[in-house]
Amino acid sequence: MSGSQEKHNGEPSSKTIRLMVDRESCAIAKAKPYSLSSVDKSSSTLNRITRPSSSDKSSEKMRSAPPVKGIRSPEIAQMVSSDEEAPNKRKRRLSKRSKSDIIESPSKPTVPLPDVNENISPDDYLLKLVEAQLGLKLEQRKAMEVKDFFHESTEEEKAAYTTEVVTAVRDEQLDHLEKMRENGQELNCFNRFGESLLNLACRRGFQSIVRYLMDQPNVTVKSSDDCGRTPLHDACWHPQAQTTICKWILEEEPALFFIKDKRGCSAFEYARPEHWPVWRKFLLENRESLEKLQDPVIKSMLSKQAL
Repeated sequence: MSGSQEKHNGEPSSKTIRLMVDRESCAIAKAKPYSLSSVDKSSSTLNRITRPSSSDKSSEKMRSAPPVKGIRSPEIAQMVSSDEEAPNKRKRRLSKRSKSDIIESPSKPTVPLPDVNENISPDDYLLKLVEAQLGLKLEQRKAMEVKDFFHESTEEEKAAYTTEVVTAVRDEQLDHLEKMRENGQELNCFNRFGESLLNLACRRGFQSIVRYLMDQPNVTVKSSDDCGRTPLHDACWHPQAQTTICKWILEEEPALFFIKDKRGCSAFEYARPEHWPVWRKFLLENRESLEKLQDPVIKSMLSKQAL
């Protein structure tokens, strides 16, 4: 039946009916995946249903899928790879640094320390020890040759050398000596021969007096009498090895161990030969106190090129 006949009769043709049925079937088929039958009918509000994109589906699968042993996700693999490459990158950066960028610590002398059991004098052992420890070649000097190194006593300091203060030191009366100082007594005082209270205390081996005097800010250990003897000479002259007092002097002024009197005798030459092993061991154990010998003034005074 033609189109004019359909209009005339008012009824659709069979061909038109088939087309309408096919269109309705397609519409139903397209809407089926999103049927509301799967939605909870008890809910008062129905959420809007949208079609997920392909990228969303793949992301959802990756998040919901259980991890497989031995297989890393792309994100984790990238993080692990970065962590593993970090040390290698750091090594490459360090390898590119030039040698001039690396500050090397100064090398210490390679001369071995002298044998403490070698049967040599403490003076010879000291010279070897200083060369091995500090790399310095020093020699002894007479006190008269280095007068500028020592303290020059004043008239006030000579006047303060009274019988009362000398008696307090000679009798080891520390309490009385402290009271005298509180009353204004000058403790850095000398007799007319250049001997100080420290000389007197060292000669007698009075550790309490020596320590007290050395703790006073105005008392100096850098003094010598008219014969060139220092407080260290008097300490070594004691019948017993005064290692404690000598250690204090070594810590305060190690250069005194290189000073000779006007006869050419060092402090260790005042010591008894049977005490030589004691003094060699003393020097070895306290060698760190020799560092002050590296002072430019001391090196210029005691080095072999000084004269």
